[in-house]
Amino acid sequence: MKYLPFKSRAGKIALQLLIVVMIFSGLRWYQQRDLIIGLAPEISGQLLNGELRSLADLRGEPVLLYFWGTWCGICRLQAQDIEAISKDHAVLSIAMQSGSAEQVIQYMNSESTHFPVILDNGMAEIYGVKAVPTFFVIDPMGSIQFTERGYTTAIGLRLRLWLSRNL
Repeated sequence: MKYLPFKSRAGKIALQLLIVVMIFSGLRWYQQRDLIIGLAPEISGQLLNGELRSLADLRGEPVLLYFWGTWCGICRLQAQDIEAISKDHAVLSIAMQSGSAEQVIQYMNSESTHFPVILDNGMAEIYGVKAVPTFFVIDPMGSIQFTERGYTTAIGLRLRLWLSRNL
């Protein structure tokens, strides 16, 4: 491989790693290109228990805004992570294309989860969400600090919530 500027094995590995990181970053950007950034648009609605909730109610603390669906296998894998995070942080979730409130309640009971859920009534479109799961971490002032589409770890979400509190 005379055309490579790196002659050592370590240099070649570093170059390959750089290429993989660039491809991964490009794919991640492409997946998230439609998601909004900046000030989070207001969300308000009725939770499954009938209580009214809005993002404005949660100002002053970081918020995990979570778009998901009962039909989504990855969302099912993340259900317990979101449940655990909701015990320590503000979480507001939007159930997309998941049926009636009764159907979502039945799903939540089957997964033993109780995090706050609003049925989607156009909010996904406002946020540019076209696939689930999609996460937004909103700082205490109401600005979107982080977005993620697809599977992510509970540790990663907690770190983003912590960082948004301390930015």
